[in-house]
Amino acid sequence: MESTLLTLQEKYGANVCGEGGEFETYTLDSPLFKKRLEIVDKTVIKHSTDAFAPVSYLHIHDVHLRDKNVPKNLTQTELLDWHKITNIAPHDRLGSLVPTSSSHTCPAPEIVRVDSVTPEVKMDFPGEGWVEVTDIPGLGESPTASTVDAFIRLQKILKDLGSDLSCLVRVSLYVASMAEYPEINRAYTKYFGLNPPVRVCVALGPESLPKGCGLSMSVRGWLGHGERKCLHVQGISHWAPSNIGPYSQGVLAGSLVHISGQIALVPGSMKLVPEPAQEPALAFRHALRVLQALEPSLDKQNISSAVCYVVDTAGADLVQSFWSLPINLKVLTVKQLPRNANFEWEIVATLPPTTTCDTDSDN
Repeated sequence: MESTLLTLQEKYGANVCGEGGEFETYTLDSPLFKKRLEIVDKTVIKHSTDAFAPVSYLHIHDVHLRDKNVPKNLTQTELLDWHKITNIAPHDRLGSLVPTSSSHTCPAPEIVRVDSVTPEVKMDFPGEGWVEVTDIPGLGESPTASTVDAFIRLQKILKDLGSDLSCLVRVSLYVASMAEYPEINRAYTKYFGLNPPVRVCVALGPESLPKGCGLSMSVRGWLGHGERKCLHVQGISHWAPSNIGPYSQGVLAGSLVHISGQIALVPGSMKLVPEPAQEPALAFRHALRVLQALEPSLDKQNISSAVCYVVDTAGADLVQSFWSLPINLKVLTVKQLPRNANFEWEIVATLPPTTTCDTDSDN
C-alpha cells in the first residue's frame, strides 16, 4: 500500500497516515468469528467541508448479529483448518533464514571490558558536527543510583559543550547484569521525551566494569544543523519487532542513520527465535527493515559500520559464516544480551551525498 498512498499524497495532498494521523476500522467479519456483524442503518456525517481536507465520520444506528454457514462448536484452531487457512503462526512468516557460507574474513572477537572511569570527549567524531563521549561511569549502590549518576555526569559534559540531552542520537549502555535491566529502564526513561536516541544495552558482568561502577555509558550526539527523523513502531506485526523500550528504533541525523541494537525476536510473537543458527540472519534482517523504513532509499550497501555482539566463540564463528558485506565488522563478546539472545546487531548507515535530513519527523 505504501506506493499507492504516496501517489495519492502527491496527487491530492492526502495524508498517508490518515485524517488526524490515523485510520479507523470496523471489523465486521473474520474467519475466527462464529457470527458476523451486519450494519443495517448508518449515516455519513460531514464534520468539515474544507476543500483540501474534508472530514467525515460514520454514525452507525443499527447493527445486527448474523449467523454464518460454519460448523458449530469449533475451536479457533479448527475454524482456521475449516477455512483452509494455514501457516499463519508468527514463526511461519519468517521465511528462509539459513546462513550462507561467506568468503569474507571477520576479525577475531574482542571481549568487551571497561577499565576507565574518566569520560573522554571526541569532537567532530565520527565527522564534522558530531560529538562522542565514552566511558561515562555510573557510580552507586543500586542500578537506579548508578543510572542517575551517569546522567548527571553526562549532562554536565553536554552543558559545557553548549548542548543537552536532546542532541543525543545513540546511547550504549554497558551494565553488570541484564537482571538489572528493568530498574535501569525505569530510571533511564525519565531523561528522554518523545524522540529518544537509539540504544544498545549489553551486560558485561561486574568483573568487566570498574570497581564501584554499576554501569558505563557511551553516547554520540549531533551538534550540526538540520533536524532529525526518528522511527517508533509499537504495534506488533510480521515486519520487525515492536519498540519495547525507552529508545527509538532508528534515528537519522546529519548524514548518518543509527539503528538500535536488534536481536532475533519473532515479530509476531516477540519471542526469541528458537533456533540459534537463525539468529544472526533474522536480527540483521530486522536492522535492515528498520533502516529502510526510516530512509527507503538505503540498503545494506549503505552500511558504513556494523557491530555484532555475541556471548561465546561459537557465536563468533557463526557470524563469520553469515557476514558477506565488504565492510569492516566488529565482533564483540559480552556476558549477556537482552532476552538471553546469542546475537545482537548494531549498524550505522551513511546517506548518499545528494540526500539530506532537513525535516523533523516522528514516524
